[in-house]
Amino acid sequence: MSAPSIPRQIASAPRLDPGEAEALAIALEFPSSVLLLDEVAARAVTESFGIRVVGTLGLLVRAKKDGLIPLVAPVLRRLMVEGRFRVSPALVHATLKRAGELP
Repeated sequence: MSAPSIPRQIASAPRLDPGEAEALAIALEFPSSVLLLDEVAARAVTESFGIRVVGTLGLLVRAKKDGLIPLVAPVLRRLMVEGRFRVSPALVHATLKRAGELP
């Protein structure tokens, strides 16, 4: 797939890095797209274009619900330790609760 031409309104969005801008440009070509983004600013810009966004934590919960992984907690722990994935304790708690792994 060749790199799409990035529309001016995307290229000029100050809160997007080049990879995020390119992903958004591709998503705009495919209206049913869902982008995987974790950065709050990039999510806001992407949603302002009407593109659905899911984050890593939402993807993990979905993977568990779809039977692709048995538990979210060990995957999340590994991301945080080995992948240097940063997330607040409150968000970890909320995610594990959503996944049915905490009361």
